[in-house]
Amino acid sequence: MTTGRRYGGTEAAEAEIVQAAVGETEVLPRALERAAALAGKDPATLKAIKQELYRDTLAALRSFPGSG
Repeated sequence: MTTGRRYGGTEAAEAEIVQAAVGETEVLPRALERAAALAGKDPATLKAIKQELYRDTLAALRSFPGSG
């Protein structure tokens, strides 16, 4: 973000910026596959995990005026 450099999908995966890169026609099938793997999970548990993972980011966002 600070350099303005653009990464293609494969480059981003190699740099470990993203977990996976697929071709345009594979985006939706892969997204559905990944979502299906989470479908049976308890939503409250997933929420708690995400809140803990992103605790500092959430706190920073909530500190802005009007973020309520």
